[in-house]
Amino acid sequence: LRAGDPERYLIFLEGNGWCYDHNCEAPTVNRTIDNCRSRSLGRYGSSKFFPATQDSGLTGHLSADPQENPVFHNWTLVYVPTCDGASFTGSKVIDGVHFKGTDILRGLVADLRATTQIRDATQVVLSGGSAGASGVYYHIDAFAEGLSLSRGEVLGLPDAGFFLDRKDKDGIDCWPNMMRSLFGLNGGYADLHRGCLERFPGQPWKCLFPENYADLIRSRLLAVNSYYDLSEFRYTLRLDCCPGGCGPHERRCDAQELALFEAMRSEHATGWKRLAGKRGSGIWATACIAHTMTWGSWNNASWEVPAGSGNTMAAVVGRWLANDDSDARHFAYQDEVAWPENRPCAAEH
Repeated sequence: LRAGDPERYLIFLEGNGWCYDHNCEAPTVNRTIDNCRSRSLGRYGSSKFFPATQDSGLTGHLSADPQENPVFHNWTLVYVPTCDGASFTGSKVIDGVHFKGTDILRGLVADLRATTQIRDATQVVLSGGSAGASGVYYHIDAFAEGLSLSRGEVLGLPDAGFFLDRKDKDGIDCWPNMMRSLFGLNGGYADLHRGCLERFPGQPWKCLFPENYADLIRSRLLAVNSYYDLSEFRYTLRLDCCPGGCGPHERRCDAQELALFEAMRSEHATGWKRLAGKRGSGIWATACIAHTMTWGSWNNASWEVPAGSGNTMAAVVGRWLANDDSDARHFAYQDEVAWPENRPCAAEH
């Protein structure tokens, strides 16, 4: 915890992926457990390896520098390291491997209520990157209920967590299969968004993907995401080619691969349309290839939507927190051009 304004809290869920069987065509329980056991022996699988104080990675919207971070620099920051490998879900011990994400999150809420004045806060923002951003989508409403603020509001700020349910370039349900293998093992389905589970009885796996339930999230939420998420490019579509601006040793995408890449834009726009249209919620989406942007491009003028508008992530989030819709965009900031036409940030890839 980094002490700051006692009425404003930024709580950040660390990401760094999940543990699962990487044989995505036919994942098994045993290989999933083996991968999770391996993860438990390192920094992202056990608190035994945590530093006493988080002293690295505090850049962008986590920075205490007002020049770098005009929005959150003086807020109370709570950095929540990851060690469960499943976006803070599960409450089981299986073959000696502890899946305790739900217990960690509940413990966090209890500790904050017991040791801080968070219940008197005016604003609490639950943020996270990648797998941590998935945790924001999964847990934001339950987290708000657990904190039970006296008068303030809990908001969500996920960075690069709007993962789509899509097959890879070979028609294999690769990444979704790996996620289903994990959540079927750790019991994490029960910890996903309650409204989504009610919407899809008997199909809890749908609640791994925000496109199926983002409209049900009650808390105000601003999603930060790229149309062309680099993680999805590599691990969902399993593309290992270069879509453009290629170096001499990079293989250019063929026509089929390029079509899959280009479709990411329309598929994301369709997926988050209902979220972007919700009153008080919104989207900041750029047409540049990236994955997690708040740490490195938060207040960077090259990363504006649209280019040259002044609408950096920091500027938009600042207005959203103030509920300032004076530009009448209803917090929907989406590049109207396809990659690489937002050239300032496209050139940085």
